[in-house]
Amino acid sequence: KINAAVKTANAVSVELWFKPAVLAQSGPARLVSLGYTNYELTNLNIMHGPAGCGDGSAGAFIQMRVGGDGNACPALAVPARPNVTGQLQHVVFTQDARTWVLYSDGVASISGTTDKTPAGWNDEAGLALG
Repeated sequence: KINAAVKTANAVSVELWFKPAVLAQSGPARLVSLGYTNYELTNLNIMHGPAGCGDGSAGAFIQMRVGGDGNACPALAVPARPNVTGQLQHVVFTQDARTWVLYSDGVASISGTTDKTPAGWNDEAGLALG
């Protein structure tokens, strides 16, 4: 049901609060994921931690991956932002067709465009939190 509504609107917004417990990890931790499998047909991943795409994508702290197979790499370019372990973080991701914005603690921290629109999302992707 989530995917159908997102595809029809060709837009999505995801808001989350999270409290990072560990910053020194080997790969990004998924906070929110809408994907068919772990690495294929991903609609959206919002992750915290070091960059995980082998393409050198930016996003050392908040990483966004939108649409496609191959674990949705490359990630959307999101600059590193200092995080303090144990601090509550507020993040909002919005995408309207090809334009996306990431808000961090109430401030629009970065925006951009992508060819991967919500209208093209995979119908079979499931929602995973944490």
